[in-house]
Amino acid sequence: MQVVSSSDLPEPRVGGVSRQESAEQPVRLAQKIKVWHLLIGLVVFSSLAVWQLRQNNITMLKLREAVVVADTETGDIDAVEPHLLRLGGFVLGHMNTSLAGPVELPGTYNKAVEAARKEAETSGTANGQVYKDAQVICENPNIPLTARAQCMQDYVLRNAPPGSDHKELVFPDKSLYSYNFRSPLWSLDWAGLFTSVSVLLASWVTMRTFRHWLEVAITRSLNSDPLE
Repeated sequence: MQVVSSSDLPEPRVGGVSRQESAEQPVRLAQKIKVWHLLIGLVVFSSLAVWQLRQNNITMLKLREAVVVADTETGDIDAVEPHLLRLGGFVLGHMNTSLAGPVELPGTYNKAVEAARKEAETSGTANGQVYKDAQVICENPNIPLTARAQCMQDYVLRNAPPGSDHKELVFPDKSLYSYNFRSPLWSLDWAGLFTSVSVLLASWVTMRTFRHWLEVAITRSLNSDPLE
């Protein structure tokens, strides 16, 4: 009886193609792709990535401008908050959208400051005109917003009628009216997709170029005269 080993058995074929041939097909297809094909793809996808990154930044600037306009026109945090949420959500979900600097809400802050001043003016027994004078004097552009509360308080202490009572001015924290958002290094959007494809193609071109250079160097080394 003849013994047949597993190595002598014919390799199973699926759809007329052996497993080994199936495994080699992607390699063969990749070898058919020329470097200049990859370079064209790299130029195309890099251009698309740059364009989409620019669009992300333009959209961020428009959303930021909407926040500034709402703050300037209303000075109402309830009116500004929806624009802030849209800005923050967009920046946190898209590449190349980090703010160059924090977006501040001077209109909303000044409205809160004015409310604090009026509350102190109506609650204290000191002459209301003193608070108004303090506001005029301390609304100096050379005095930071964060220092104006203390400026007005000091003025009231110095100029309030003798024996009168006054309420301490407590202004809101200015940091609560300043917002900053940072975008991710990579995002799942068109900009992220085009950037990923561009990086993949650039890596492929680099590997193919290095492989070609290595093959040429080895060939020259083998063909060179060892006596030279």
